[in-house]
Amino acid sequence: MHAAIAPPRWERKAVLALVILGALARIFWFCYNPSLWNDEAALANNIVKYSFRKIAVTPLDDLQAAPPGYLLTEKVFGHLGGYSEPSLRAFSLLCGLAALLVFVKVADEALTGVGRVAAVALFSLSSPMIYHSAEVKQYETEVLASLVLLWLALRWRKGVDLRQAI
Repeated sequence: MHAAIAPPRWERKAVLALVILGALARIFWFCYNPSLWNDEAALANNIVKYSFRKIAVTPLDDLQAAPPGYLLTEKVFGHLGGYSEPSLRAFSLLCGLAALLVFVKVADEALTGVGRVAAVALFSLSSPMIYHSAEVKQYETEVLASLVLLWLALRWRKGVDLRQAI
């Protein structure tokens, strides 16, 4: 495996600035606290209504669906935060912020120069990514999981064995 060449200083600074801007945008939207919309409110009602045991195995009301792990995590956040909108949205925010950091790792593996900066800019400042980072839906967890898998695959492809990548 070849030693990685450090990106130029301007590139590192640009990526850092974009990640900070993306994080601030996500935190701002979370703090803005828009009202729960139809699907989001329906999912939140299910999280509040069902017990820890039932939420993982019972079909949800109002045509809602989400992975059991997501529902249980939301239930924990709700239980700890009093089932308020911010407590139910906190997990998505954390996933959105983590996705920013993992995306930089993916970009480090796949791109250099202006391409890397452009990719980080598009992801960091993407309105759907910002919006879903403050929503009681599983979308940001799916983005984060996909990015982690992509990052591991890119590392493995570059000659790092699977155990080292994980």
